Amino acid sequence: MMMDESVISQLDDILRELIGRRPRIRYSDTNFILLIWIIERVTGRPLHEVHRDLLYQPLGLRHTYFPGSSEPLDPTPPPMPLLADGERVEIPQLMTFLRGIYSSAADMIEFLRQFMAGGVFENPETLSSMTRTWRSIPFPWALPRCGHPPGR
Repeated sequence: MMMDESVISQLDDILRELIGRRPRIRYSDTNFILLIWIIERVTGRPLHEVHRDLLYQPLGLRHTYFPGSSEPLDPTPPPMPLLADGERVEIPQLMTFLRGIYSSAADMIEFLRQFMAGGVFENPETLSSMTRTWRSIPFPWALPRCGHPPGR
């Protein structure tokens, strides 16, 4: 789904107002790649096995998996196809290469429920230390604008 041009324009205006110019944004997975490397070296196991044994099985996530590396614990419908301009795009090895995870909405909700209840961590203090300094990230309409209060 493409973002409406008026939303993009508003966001651009807000960013220019906040930082004085249009930002140059570049995305990189470098830190995730480094984290995967560290996890695999420390455990001596591939990432999909670590996820399965430490997350999927203990949390009851039956429809979450790494395509190309693992299978879901229970039969799972195929993921939605990738579309570009309404056309199906076939890149069979992309998610394997990116180490992307497929999951169902029910599994994602269960993960978040258990995460926020502290069920993902061995040490109960981990969640509170992670959330102690959380700051919400507002959408453009929630950012203060000239003459408009936050949360408009």
